[in-house]
Amino acid sequence: MLRCRDVIDLVGSGEWRAAPLRRRLALAMHLAMCRHCRAYTVSLRRIGDAARRLYRSERLDAERVERLIRKVRDAAQGPPKA
Repeated sequence: MLRCRDVIDLVGSGEWRAAPLRRRLALAMHLAMCRHCRAYTVSLRRIGDAARRLYRSERLDAERVERLIRKVRDAAQGPPKA
């Protein structure tokens, strides 16, 4: 079973897309049971959607948007691990 910290790392980095089936199933099971992690993933998705809308509306270059998304993800994950 995944811990909340594992879920945050997987979802925040986008690594869940390339994860093995067993890991993705563990993620789905955790999200089904943990409302906090579900809320986190929804928030992250909304931030990404907003950044894409900003990109389309402001004609920002893709590199700038990617930097913005990375900054938001880094901030969401908290301070660097020791």
